[in-house]
Amino acid sequence: MKVGTILYAGGARVDVAGLPTSGSSHPIFALSIQFPDNNIVPGTYATSDIGNNFSLTKSNGDVIFAATSLEQGNVVTIQVTAYDSIKQVISGTFSGLSYNYEGDNAPVTHGNFKATLTKVN
Repeated sequence: MKVGTILYAGGARVDVAGLPTSGSSHPIFALSIQFPDNNIVPGTYATSDIGNNFSLTKSNGDVIFAATSLEQGNVVTIQVTAYDSIKQVISGTFSGLSYNYEGDNAPVTHGNFKATLTKVN
């Protein structure tokens, strides 16, 4: 699944969404990154911090795996490696440990993203 669009709301938060094609049963991938001081800057962001999240959900909304600040011990680290403010392209990697709602842990390895920002109001 390729990430094609990032929703950009007000400069402080970026939501990366990898959506399946219409009629597909593939899961939906999502990352949320809360940037400090309303500036998108390369750096390391952990899901243990408020506003940063990782999830993989079924097309019906059921969570397969996730990592959020609400759960202790399971952290996915999001590394924003580049941001081109002129072309509005952001890229990075992510890895760590996620969970499902049955209490099982799932490692997340070698994740990466690259997409163009689309501002939403």
